[in-house]
Amino acid sequence: MLRQNRIKCSVTPSIGPHSRYSRPESVSSSRNDFAQHEVRCLHVGRRQRQRLFRRVPGHKRKSLLTAWIKTVQSGIARTKEFEPRIALETAVNVFWRFGYEHTSLDVLMREMGIARQSLYDTFGDKRALYLQALTQYRDNDHVRLRRLFASGQPVKEGFATILLGISGESREEHQRGCLLLSANMERDTKDKVIAAFLLDNQLKTEAILTEALRRAQSGGEVSDKHDPVALARFFVATIQGMRAMAKLNSNRKALEQVARIALSALD
Repeated sequence: MLRQNRIKCSVTPSIGPHSRYSRPESVSSSRNDFAQHEVRCLHVGRRQRQRLFRRVPGHKRKSLLTAWIKTVQSGIARTKEFEPRIALETAVNVFWRFGYEHTSLDVLMREMGIARQSLYDTFGDKRALYLQALTQYRDNDHVRLRRLFASGQPVKEGFATILLGISGESREEHQRGCLLLSANMERDTKDKVIAAFLLDNQLKTEAILTEALRRAQSGGEVSDKHDPVALARFFVATIQGMRAMAKLNSNRKALEQVARIALSALD
C-alpha cells in the first residue's frame, strides 16, 4: 500500500509557487476543485499529504483525515483477504512436492496467493508453517482412515483398499510418496520436534488400525491368531515400506505382490 502511495505521489504535481495548491483560494474556488484536492490528499505520500492538509479549511480537515484512514484500512484489509484453511492446504501440497529444504518463501507466497507479512502474521515463519502443514496432512490422513473403517465394508476390504491403492497409483504419485515419510527421511537427526511429531502420528495411526482389527476379530471377520496391536504395527510398517519401495521403483506388479502377501495375514 505504501509503495503504491509513493508511485502515485511521484506522478502528482508538486507543491510550488506555480501550483494551484500553493494558493488557498484555488482550493475553495469551486466545489469540483476541492473534491479533486480531497482525492489527491488520500493518495499521496506522507510529506506531500501534510502540505496538502495545511491548505484545507480547518472545518474540513477532520472529515478528510477520517476518509484517509478508512482508505488505508480498507487497503490493508484487501491485502489480507484470503482463506487460511485453503492457504494451508496449498502449503501442504507445496511442501509435499518439493520438500522442506527445496521450498522457498517466494514459492510459498506465490502458490498460496498471499504477501510475506500476511504469511508471517497468520502462520509464522517457514518452519512454523511446515509444522502446521504436517499436522494438516496427518489430520486429513486420519480422517480418511477412520471414514474408511467406519464405512460398513469388511475390515479386510478396507486394508485391501489401502495397500492395493498404493500399488495402483501412477508413477507420479509414487514419486511424490507420503509427506510424513518424506519428512522423516529428510529431517535432521537432532530435530527432536519433528521426530516427536512423527512418532505421535505413527502411534495414532496404529491405534486406528488396532481398533478396526479388534472389531473385526471379535466379529469373526478376520483371524484372531495374531495380536491386533502387533498386526496394526505390521500394516503400518508395510504401508511405509511400500511407499519407500514405490518411490524408488514404481513397479505396480511387485507392489501388488507385497500387498497380497500382507493381506494374507488377516486370513
